[in-house]
Amino acid sequence: MKNVIIFLFAVLLTVISCGDKNEVVSDIVPDDVILEGIVRREHFINRYYDVNDVTIGRRGVNHESDYFVISILVNGSKYSSNDDKYNQIAKQIGDTCWNGYNDPSYAAVNDEIKSIDVTCVDSYDDKHGEGSSLSDISTVVLASPYNFIKSGYKDERKFEEIDSIADYYRQYYISFINHYDITKIKMDDVENANVKYFDPEVFIIFNKLPAEKGIYRFYVTVKFSDKKFKKMVTINLY
Repeated sequence: MKNVIIFLFAVLLTVISCGDKNEVVSDIVPDDVILEGIVRREHFINRYYDVNDVTIGRRGVNHESDYFVISILVNGSKYSSNDDKYNQIAKQIGDTCWNGYNDPSYAAVNDEIKSIDVTCVDSYDDKHGEGSSLSDISTVVLASPYNFIKSGYKDERKFEEIDSIADYYRQYYISFINHYDITKIKMDDVENANVKYFDPEVFIIFNKLPAEKGIYRFYVTVKFSDKKFKKMVTINLY
């Protein structure tokens, strides 16, 4: 939280200018001084990832609210401002004159999610037998700075209430709240949602726990622009 407060203070002191990238933004905060990892930068996004693989993991179970969460973490080649490909991507999406402060963790995946599906290997409940898709009880939650950048760095963020787990995601995305759209999408609607330049960790909320507690296996299939991954994950839904 301390880092977030410093970051928000620094943003208030920043004058965004595309004309002079060497302009000092404040007499109090000198140019290019690091504030606990936060530094003035030309670009808003600090690094981009290609999609080489994905890792599926368990993020939490809540029996009282009847849901559990898994994450899809994108792994791949990483590009920073010293790389030609980074600068090509930044120019392509218009991230060239932020000239302000941001958190060093700000990253985006250089790809688009075309679809996501989760099927249960084991029988889940009366409506979802072995091999059934769980898309009807699943919601995809992700964060993206793409609209903020395309708007010319205007603060047009969107934070949707994520039902019973809103507080969980507010805490997780606390450093993103100012400039990232944090959005929930029905799994079946991902295909038409234009999901691009998103944070490398995407979450899936299953809005209904299985009929019985136990160990369950799932296949998670994620399709990107030109790659597709199908991974099994085993989760103890105790």
